[in-house]
Amino acid sequence: MMGGKLSVESAPGIGSKFSFDLVFNTVEEEEEAAPKFILSDSEKPVFEGEILLCEDNVMNQQVICEHLSRVGLKTVVAENGEVGLNIVKNRIKKGEKLFDLIFMDIYMPVMDGLEASAKIIELNAGVPIVAMTANVMANDRDLYSLNGMHECLGKPFTSHELWGCLLKYLSPLNVEPAKVYSGAGKESAHENTMNLNDVLEDDKDFLKTLKFTFYKNNLNKFDEIIKLLEGNDIVNAHMAAHSLKSNAGQLRFTSLQSAAADVEQKLKDGKNFTTVESMKLLKTELDLAVSQLAKELSIDNS
Repeated sequence: MMGGKLSVESAPGIGSKFSFDLVFNTVEEEEEAAPKFILSDSEKPVFEGEILLCEDNVMNQQVICEHLSRVGLKTVVAENGEVGLNIVKNRIKKGEKLFDLIFMDIYMPVMDGLEASAKIIELNAGVPIVAMTANVMANDRDLYSLNGMHECLGKPFTSHELWGCLLKYLSPLNVEPAKVYSGAGKESAHENTMNLNDVLEDDKDFLKTLKFTFYKNNLNKFDEIIKLLEGNDIVNAHMAAHSLKSNAGQLRFTSLQSAAADVEQKLKDGKNFTTVESMKLLKTELDLAVSQLAKELSIDNS
């Protein structure tokens, strides 16, 4: 499907060698904006400004808003592209100050990030738009660029990757020493990612909030996906699996993340290639995660 060729060399009693070649387009880095300010690994920027975040996933909203808050930025959240578009339209109509930057998720209900970005560009708002998504291949970047997005920030991202992106469009008020975190295997803030990162590991209350959000939003997620598939609503079933995969990754439920990713892939492009085995594994892993969280959060399911 990616235009590659697979070859096999095999000799009895010796073994077999399987090889393949794939050719991808390179990304022209020089086309991206350059940071206005270069940080060292031990520095953290502090900004003043307002960001519009178009993101339908509640847990992603919480984590990203926390990230931005910790560098001084206020965030307005839109649960889909249409809501984000209307917020920008209303500000233009009222003559209010526009946003300093827009972070745009790609897969959202009602109106996705590609359509919303194109429509915002048509308003001549002049606000930079950054795609925030797990899909960051060269062809994905080209697609985002064609829809008016200035660049792409991959999920999960490190704090320094986020700060580097912000520094391309915003000038910091000042810089502060970056905190050194005590999480296992973590030596400095720039090594931490969006998965249980600097925002989470040293903030037990926030982590508990995220766990409760996961529990509440995914307790009946499997039944929701099954119902969507029974109604042949493959697009929304795909989106539900995508959301579950993202949430599981944030809380390091790696087996659930993998099972959800498998179902998501099997529901790609509006086609249903799920199997009894893949759905059974998804249910098993989700039940285990929910059961673990119920115990941790002292939730009585009786």
